[in-house]
Amino acid sequence: MAQPQLTTDEIQRMLEENYGYIKAILDQQNLGRLPQMQEYQNKLQQNLMLLAAVADAQPPATTAPATAQQPATAPRPQPGNQAASSATLYLGGAAPLPTAVQPTW
Repeated sequence: MAQPQLTTDEIQRMLEENYGYIKAILDQQNLGRLPQMQEYQNKLQQNLMLLAAVADAQPPATTAPATAQQPATAPRPQPGNQAASSATLYLGGAAPLPTAVQPTW
């Protein structure tokens, strides 16, 4: 089987789809609509499996030499702190992708 190839735009679209699927799963579960919930779970699982295959196909990230200074860890976002709420997704050495949809929990 050929390794999946996706652009960063396609990956971002899938991540946004997954967020929508998770919301739909919660909505359907809260309404007691288990068959519809299962449909969204299946779609979410398919996307996650494809994204995992893409991540597995990426070459390993090179590590910095031991003498290089490591950056300090970023502070954890605090509730209500807009400046700290933007998240970034890193894909095996590729440029970071900003996440367009942020969870509200």
